[in-house]
Amino acid sequence: MERTMFFSAMSDKNIELDADVYLLVMVFFIEGQDST
Repeated sequence: MERTMFFSAMSDKNIELDADVYLLVMVFFIEGQDST
């Protein structure tokens, strides 16, 4: 799933610095699933 690729990318980067991006993507992903 795309989620796996997302986590892989996060793991490769600095999760601490991408904390804001992580939250944004998570909310966006959840809203996308709810819309489906």
